[in-house]
Amino acid sequence: MTPLVHIRHAYFWLFSFVGIFATFASPYFKSIGLSGTEIGVIGAISPIMMVVMPSVFGAVADKRGNTTGTFRFVMFAAMFTMLAFPFAASFWPVFVMIAAMSFFRTSSGALLDSLTLTLSEKNGGDFGAVRLWGSIGFVTTSLIVGVIADLTSLTSIAWAMVVALVMGAFVSLWLPTVARERSDNVLKDLAEVLQNRDFMLFLLSVFANRFAATAPLIFYPIMLKEAHYSNVFVALFWVMGVGAEIIYFRFAPILAARFGASRIAVVATLGIVVHFGLFLVVSAPAWILVIQTLHALTFGAFYYTGVTYVARVVPRRMRAGGQALFAAAGFGVAGGLSSLCGGAIFDRYRGEGVLWFAVAAGVLAVAATIPVAERLTRV
Repeated sequence: MTPLVHIRHAYFWLFSFVGIFATFASPYFKSIGLSGTEIGVIGAISPIMMVVMPSVFGAVADKRGNTTGTFRFVMFAAMFTMLAFPFAASFWPVFVMIAAMSFFRTSSGALLDSLTLTLSEKNGGDFGAVRLWGSIGFVTTSLIVGVIADLTSLTSIAWAMVVALVMGAFVSLWLPTVARERSDNVLKDLAEVLQNRDFMLFLLSVFANRFAATAPLIFYPIMLKEAHYSNVFVALFWVMGVGAEIIYFRFAPILAARFGASRIAVVATLGIVVHFGLFLVVSAPAWILVIQTLHALTFGAFYYTGVTYVARVVPRRMRAGGQALFAAAGFGVAGGLSSLCGGAIFDRYRGEGVLWFAVAAGVLAVAATIPVAERLTRV
């Protein structure tokens, strides 16, 4: 098998876990008695860890010039922390295990993206064509787990998370080790990156985007369950979104060449306002699924544009660290704050309040993105 085939397998299982967690974690936590605020706190753990840990493990990978070994370590460590997760039935055991798992696993996405970009340069191929296998894993696994949960019980969701973590860890053993330029002084190189004004403005727009989009993705599945939709429908909700995301990743290079990163960034952020605004006025199941295809813009276009921009502007010796900064700004600081705000709003105003929060924050995100958009074409 070619190296990129093994990378596809790694993405598949990495995002299989994400698919299970994103689709079913909130309803599962609700089923074991956690409140909206507690669910918001649990949802904020991973983003908070992502503020620091990807940069830490990214620095280790950059210093060693070996991303693969670091990726294997965090995957196996995360697996071991969650082996007893199905037996956690209250807030504190869940909190401790998710925190321990997130300490390691929040670095995995940035590390794998860094490895993929390096291999794509050496062997040819586009990042999006490889990354879409993560989306395939997300869709496939969440749909299968939804069917199993409906036929058995929500406890199967916890076991499915463990299985995905185990598979992801063992698949990492087949990843190739690729030598690349090392960073002899990580702190000095990091300071150089952070002094890039365009890059810092880009991170600000990333923060604004994810602050708007994270909370509704955590709490809308709870809204669906409270409206008596099945686990299969909740899975289909994600299948439609991530399926559209797969299509976007497949054609991302063509779309980027045709429309440019600047326009795509603005449209992707404007999509947040449209996406979650429509959920406020639509309740028909078929239309909910159709609207969810906007996830191709609100996540797929945002993510591809961000990752490829970072790869262009950050020196190769800081590749893992650069992707870690992108993850920290968007999925760390912004994601954590959005989850905490969403939890508090959900307890008081239920799901509609969270959707209004997303729309309002989305408008601010558009305002933050427009001045930055033109800079995305600069190298």
